[in-house]
Amino acid sequence: MNSASTFKTTLHLVKRAVQVTAGVSLFKDKVGDLRWCEGGSMLPTLNVTGDLLLQIPLSSVLNYSLRGDRARTAKKTAEAEPTTSRLNLNRGDLVNFVSPSNPSVLACKRIIGLPGDQILVDDLPHHFNQITADSILHPELDYQYSHKSLLTIPQGHLWLQGDNYAVSIDSRTYGPVPIGLVSGKIVARVWPNFTWLSRPFVYK
Repeated sequence: MNSASTFKTTLHLVKRAVQVTAGVSLFKDKVGDLRWCEGGSMLPTLNVTGDLLLQIPLSSVLNYSLRGDRARTAKKTAEAEPTTSRLNLNRGDLVNFVSPSNPSVLACKRIIGLPGDQILVDDLPHHFNQITADSILHPELDYQYSHKSLLTIPQGHLWLQGDNYAVSIDSRTYGPVPIGLVSGKIVARVWPNFTWLSRPFVYK
């Protein structure tokens, strides 16, 4: 094989590699991506030992909207928000997001509240599986909210909680989560045992 032929073969392989890399990147950005999630905060929905999950990135869907009772009444305010990630999010959806308390951690929680919703925060101890939820909160974090009050979720934020309240570190700890920290919506468990992860509840 002469040098010219070798050069053409190498150039062809490089072009193919670039095309494949670009295709994979485009698929992840616009169609879906696989994420690994482990830990006990999402029991019984997800396994402690870990699940391979299919995530739809926020940048993949046209016409971003948040559907909530009070979000509709605050339409003008919501439209002014710089949230153009173009994905429908609803109460009950599972999402991946960067943890506000530890930016090196990508967490998976469920949407409980949307912008404009009110969350009741009271000073009575909440018991989940015979464990006091107050004992797992971290008051040293920057986010503070008053007890025994209604907290209105700000525009551009979500209230996220784990299904296993007793061990989950979530919005009860660090408050409403900026939508900008959300990387995508979890729609299915790929492994083990492929399962579509539908919402367990829907509030209109």
